[in-house]
Amino acid sequence: MESLSDSVPSFKAMIYGVSGVGKTVHSMMIAQEITPPDKWILYIDTAEGWVSLNNHEEEMHLKRRTERMRYMNLNQLEALCRMTRDGVGKFGSLGCIVFDESSSAADQSLDEVLKMRAAADRSKDPDTPTQPDYNTTTNRVRKTYMDLLTLPGVHVILVSHARKDKDNRNIEVVSPSFLPKLGQKLKQPLHMIANLSGNELDDEKYVRLFQVHPTRRIDAKTRVGGLKPQVEYDALIVKVKGWLGGEIPDQEHLVLVPDRDPEQPVPQSVEDIEE
Repeated sequence: MESLSDSVPSFKAMIYGVSGVGKTVHSMMIAQEITPPDKWILYIDTAEGWVSLNNHEEEMHLKRRTERMRYMNLNQLEALCRMTRDGVGKFGSLGCIVFDESSSAADQSLDEVLKMRAAADRSKDPDTPTQPDYNTTTNRVRKTYMDLLTLPGVHVILVSHARKDKDNRNIEVVSPSFLPKLGQKLKQPLHMIANLSGNELDDEKYVRLFQVHPTRRIDAKTRVGGLKPQVEYDALIVKVKGWLGGEIPDQEHLVLVPDRDPEQPVPQSVEDIEE
């Protein structure tokens, strides 16, 4: 046990969006800012996502004190969690984990379940998952990811693709690309779920925005107080660091903001978007 007044939070977040919008780069930017100087960063790579860091002008800064681990399977993550909790070797000074394309790793787990069951039952089609396969995958991934997200004193940033589904109101909702039941379970321990999007303001200016408050069409969440519905990176990192330092309070309640009317003209500034 430890005194609650002395407890320091570790940031657990998910950054998701379409391919090429800058999820990997911005996740590493956040990791470098919030990880204490005496600790290191583990970058878990499922699909060679690290190469996008080479296109960034601050690539050396984003790669410093960072070790890359190629993702293989859930057993690997379980071993990582055990070594980190036990403080084995350099894992005792691990400060942050960036799990790039964590949604792809979850999909790979479904393939593993199908392959295993097809090997045990020749009548099983290895390319056609059934509901029991989805249930087993959800439980396997949930247990491992929850273990990862509850590592004490370690920041964890999950990077995910986006998916679109129609809800019971026939409204298309954008959310992280996980199986629905799994996605709902993963949301619970997270302090932030941010949808990263690219917005072209004019022919010369392009801005990336983090949506941290949910709308009817965008899945998002924040426990970090003081954030506008959509913010740029500079505003986001100031609030996150302030929240980790105890200077900014938790978000007191869920803020559901209205969706922007698609009939309205294209915003001419970031301030217009935030309003």
